[in-house]
Amino acid sequence: MPIAKITSGLSRKARAIWQEQRTAVIDAGIVGLLGGFIYLIAMSHDAFEWLHTFTRTHEHWELDEFLTASIVLTFMLAAFSTRRVFDVRGQIARRRAAEQEARRLTLYDARTGLPNQQMLSNEFESGKAALTSQDKLCAVHVIDLHHFRKVNDAHGHATGDEAILFVAQRLSALAYGKGIVARLDGDKFAILVSFSSGSAKHRRFARRIIRTVSEPMHLGDLSVAVGANVGVALYPGDGETLQELLRSAHLALSNAVNDDRRTISFFKPEVDAMMRKHLILEQQLGCAIGNGEIVPYYQPLVDLASRSTVGYEVLA
Repeated sequence: MPIAKITSGLSRKARAIWQEQRTAVIDAGIVGLLGGFIYLIAMSHDAFEWLHTFTRTHEHWELDEFLTASIVLTFMLAAFSTRRVFDVRGQIARRRAAEQEARRLTLYDARTGLPNQQMLSNEFESGKAALTSQDKLCAVHVIDLHHFRKVNDAHGHATGDEAILFVAQRLSALAYGKGIVARLDGDKFAILVSFSSGSAKHRRFARRIIRTVSEPMHLGDLSVAVGANVGVALYPGDGETLQELLRSAHLALSNAVNDDRRTISFFKPEVDAMMRKHLILEQQLGCAIGNGEIVPYYQPLVDLASRSTVGYEVLA
């Protein structure tokens, strides 16, 4: 290892120790300086000789026993204070550790240790300016594991958790040095990667995601295989914030889920417009029925062979 790296590491450790022990060192320095100052004053005025003479002159007062008791009490108080200082420092250290753990839980997924959506959003916002200045595009890949519920149902939730962790490790290795992997919820992950503007690397990367996830996983004595569908949204065309990009990627993913288990789907604005139109139409239809503007009539559907009712169709 180069000497420069060793020196840099030692300096970082020294700075960390100084930050932790700074208050104690300053307090000890102040106490030491104060004690030294008092000692110098006592020496300059022959205080010790005066004290010796005074105790011998007033020996009947038993001042030596009083001074001895004072010295013993001082050492006891010093020992107690030292003990209390260490106790308080321990409490502060435990509180800081609890606060750091709380912050970690708000930014990382407890099961896999991957960043969560909040952490992913923070990273995206902090790097957005660099993307614009360097003329890069950012691709948000939302990955949905295919048939993962069947793994849970067939082998139990413990095996399912192992599979999730296995997939998280594979995706982390795939994106190492290229982007950030996050777990959104359940069996969904997201990868945030930047590419040169105008390149098709994001398409090749999406294909690598599917190949990586689809490889069989060996979990103990079991060999488990899951597929993956990927929805992709690009910054800045498909959204300005991470929330908008995730929404666009999820919308693209909903089209991929309707296909086979190894599909890549990119966000299309016309699909978004069509879904918004359908949503508005459903809301208007519900309001019209609720207000009595449309009166539905239910006509039975009859199986001619068995002459039994198999369903109803709505006429209005």
